[in-house]
Amino acid sequence: MKIERISQLNTRVIRFNKRVAAYCRISMECDRLNNSLANQISYYKDLITHTKGYDFIKVYYDRGISGTGLKNRDSFNEMIEDAKAGKIDLIYTKSISRFARNTVDLLNTVRLLKSINVGVIFEKENINTLSSDGEFMLTILASFAQSESENISSNCRWGIRKRMEQGIISHKDLFGYDYDKKTKKYSINKEEGKIIKEIFKRFNNGETYTEIAKKLKEREIKTRNGLDINYLTVRDFLKQEKYAGYTITLKRYICDSLTHKAKRNKGEVAKYKIDGTHPAIISKEEFEKAQERIKYIAEHKVECHKQSKWFTGLVKCPVCGRSMIVYNSIFLRCIGACKYRNCDNKQTLKISELEEVLKGLDKLKIEKIIFKKVRLNRFSRKGIKPGEQPDRNIRKEDFEIIWKH
Repeated sequence: MKIERISQLNTRVIRFNKRVAAYCRISMECDRLNNSLANQISYYKDLITHTKGYDFIKVYYDRGISGTGLKNRDSFNEMIEDAKAGKIDLIYTKSISRFARNTVDLLNTVRLLKSINVGVIFEKENINTLSSDGEFMLTILASFAQSESENISSNCRWGIRKRMEQGIISHKDLFGYDYDKKTKKYSINKEEGKIIKEIFKRFNNGETYTEIAKKLKEREIKTRNGLDINYLTVRDFLKQEKYAGYTITLKRYICDSLTHKAKRNKGEVAKYKIDGTHPAIISKEEFEKAQERIKYIAEHKVECHKQSKWFTGLVKCPVCGRSMIVYNSIFLRCIGACKYRNCDNKQTLKISELEEVLKGLDKLKIEKIIFKKVRLNRFSRKGIKPGEQPDRNIRKEDFEIIWKH
């Protein structure tokens, strides 16, 4: 056996400069933090430009964005895309908390960059993610960053609730009012205030959301965003207690510090009613009267919506139990079959025949009407002589009516 060594070729090694970028972030818009951001951008630009072997690419920065998520951080996401496109070799950032406060997001991002041989240097913690112990140290310190974020969020919520207990409310742009930033007080906008009064008056006199919205649209009255006032806008105006001169706080609350997901407050957190925070456009009596009618409409949807058939929402599918809705304006069909495509019931009910069958029933006493599976031989041609048609008419025995107790 003969072993022969192959000599190394005298190849010339060409070394390129590293393409280096930096990332900065501030979580709130204020003069102090904006100055801090400007100083960071200037610092990293000078650092990278004057370091031998570095080519300056760009300083990416997000202004007024939380670090607990990645979704709204446009510049951060742009940097990751540039790294994946092979435009960046190394990223500088001030600290772990500036890069990401969510441990999972941080580690996933760092591992993604490491897989394409892009390193991240955290200056404060003195960590380079391409080093052997970089990820181990990062995992430990990232958990502290996330815990710090959760504590800050908890302290902020506590501060907000304490201010609300003292009757201090945050400024909110509201149709019908003008807000003076110097005095921090609301004043009634005369033109918009007239529209709010008109909406409450019409609604309390028996007009529907849609009828009110239609009349406002005909007069080309729009919201402050330049949008048409539709029935949902009218309903929101009618539910806004501020028009009666008081404020109810914490209608919604943040239930997760990381996702910032808001949840409707159904008693989990204390609410506060604050009187006299601003002038009233309507009286409390008018507002309470409107709330009573809104509640009645919600509880009696079928009889309040005259344009729909009285049995809408009452007739239920025998297969999935969901409502059967108007289909092609002539038939009723299971909503699961025609909209969500997750019900096998393809049978339809002719509305005119259904009205005839259900004539004379007391609609207020009916809980639901279950449409039984129609016998197959009525829809099958088996046993039918040539020229004859199967009986497709609806009968009373095709339905099971469940009455309210």
